Order: sequence, then C-alpha cells, then structure tokens
Amino acid sequence: MREITKVLNAMFLSFGLVSLAGCAQTVEWEEDVKLLDGRVVTVTQKKWCGGGDYNAKVMASCLARDAVVTMRFAEFSDEDIIWHERLNPMVINIYEGKLYIVGVPHTTVEFRYYGAVNPPYYGFVWGRGKWERIPFHSIPIAIYNRNILIGSIPLTRTDHVSLEQKQRQSIGGGFIAPQFRIDPEYRRQPH
Repeated sequence: MREITKVLNAMFLSFGLVSLAGCAQTVEWEEDVKLLDGRVVTVTQKKWCGGGDYNAKVMASCLARDAVVTMRFAEFSDEDIIWHERLNPMVINIYEGKLYIVGVPHTTVEFRYYGAVNPPYYGFVWGRGKWERIPFHSIPIAIYNRNILIGSIPLTRTDHVSLEQKQRQSIGGGFIAPQFRIDPEYRRQPH
C-alpha cells in the first residue's frame, strides 16, 4: 500500500509541476531605446509571466518572474549581448565607454534573492564577454534616467514600441516618463 501511495504522490507532484509550468507565459517585443550619446538602438525584451492578464489587447499585465534583454553593440561584441536576470530592466546605456544595464526587483521574492540591498537598484556592466554585477555606488549618476518601459510589458499588445510612442509618455500606458529615474533615497522593505 505504501508503494502505491508513493507512486500516486509522485504522479500528482509531476502533474502539478507540469501544470504550473503551463501557467507561465512568455511575452516578447522590440523596443527603441535612446542612449546618452543620442543614438537610438532597438533591443528585444522577453518576460516570463507567472501571472497577470498578458493576453489582453489593452491594459495587459504581467507578474514577470524572469527577464531577458537582447541587444547588439558592435563596439562591445560581434554577437548579440544577452542580459538574463530575475529583475525588471529600467536602464540600458553607455557611459564613458562602458555598457550598463540597471534592473529592479519585480517582487519581494526577487528583492531578497538579490540580497535585499537598499536602494534596490542592481547594476551590471559588460566586460570580458559577460555581465558583471556592480554595487549601487558604481552606477554612474549620468545614467539614472530610465529609458526602458516602466511597466513590465507593453500595456497595449504590440511587437514593437517606438521611441515616438515612449515620448508620448503615458504612465497608464506603460511607457517611460522623464521624471522616473533611479532614486538613491528610495528604500524597499522586505515583507
């Protein structure tokens, strides 16, 4: 009888894991990003949503669990540069010849995963063919302005978010606004 119970428990656990994996949805889009030097580059963002209404045509939402940003900068690599973290990217920029990306945690789970440091902005710099995490004080002030979507996915389902769409800056529309920037005074509390 114990063997049958073990087999049934294993089957239910397997079914549950497959069901949970089936709940996750991948949302992908291209986005124009304006850099400090005036260049506009197109990056690809991909998010794995663990919840939300990511299929909605208007007011789409996503509780992102993972993010991938793919970009191409010939001055840093002949191939795509891929950033993959459990963070929501908010800045991609080049400053003094270095490529940076800054992310923020989606939820308290990610905040704790990355060490629960305050302010909760996690910087990375591209070097020697990989991303290296840097402490907050090493993120240049010059790149504090966000240049990536504020929301975790475009609120209106689209395959491409142009710079012009972002310049219309509708906070409710999921686009960036210039007043949103890294705030060194911001503190997040773990729950």
